[in-house]
Amino acid sequence: MEPNAGASLNPIDAAGMALVHALSGQSQVFDWALRFLLTVDLAKLGIPVLCAVYAWLSTRQDESPTDRSRRVIGSFAGVIVTIAFGRFIQDAMPPRDRPRLTLPAEYFPQSAELPTLGEWSSLPSDHAVLAAALATAAWAFDRRLGLVAALWAALVVCFPRLYFGFHYLTDLLAGAALGIALTRLVMALPWPQAPLRLHDRVLRQAPAVFSLLVFLVAYEFITLFATTRRVLGAVKDVMHALG
Repeated sequence: MEPNAGASLNPIDAAGMALVHALSGQSQVFDWALRFLLTVDLAKLGIPVLCAVYAWLSTRQDESPTDRSRRVIGSFAGVIVTIAFGRFIQDAMPPRDRPRLTLPAEYFPQSAELPTLGEWSSLPSDHAVLAAALATAAWAFDRRLGLVAALWAALVVCFPRLYFGFHYLTDLLAGAALGIALTRLVMALPWPQAPLRLHDRVLRQAPAVFSLLVFLVAYEFITLFATTRRVLGAVKDVMHALG
């Protein structure tokens, strides 16, 4: 890494950019594989989402219905709250430019197919927030399942975003820490009995309804709520036109 380019970076980000600069352009196959993982939603977030879905639809032998409802509702709500809070932080804090827009172009593999994402702040990484929250939900059910989701989050979700300059290393670490901590916090809340009983009743009387709801939300997770954002944007436009 050139001294003048990394002088303004903190040691963690400088180390991350040095790693990227050392690997960049060394293998076209490697670059293609990471570009594929970066741009294909199902390949990128499919495994962490599937791990969390499996955790939400499964039960342990030593787990009572109440404990299962508390785990499922807490982790499910934790992921939703964490994503919303991560977006709030992005909007509330001063925006941070993405490294591919501020550092020399030769630091990263270049591709005309990749978006700039210049309109979004890079801190924290919403992909890291979501992937870490999903891994935490899976870990609450089974540590091996959570470990698979966590490794996928680190190597497949986060590393390509560092490699192509969409995030600094601190963006990814901050997002992962937020995803884990806030999801665990929401899970630890003393949930009232009403939602626990409702969840147990739905599982007993209409399990297909719950499964369909989980898979619908899982699709939104994989696309990072692209459909929801479009719908809310359309509603906002209509309200603005009517006002």
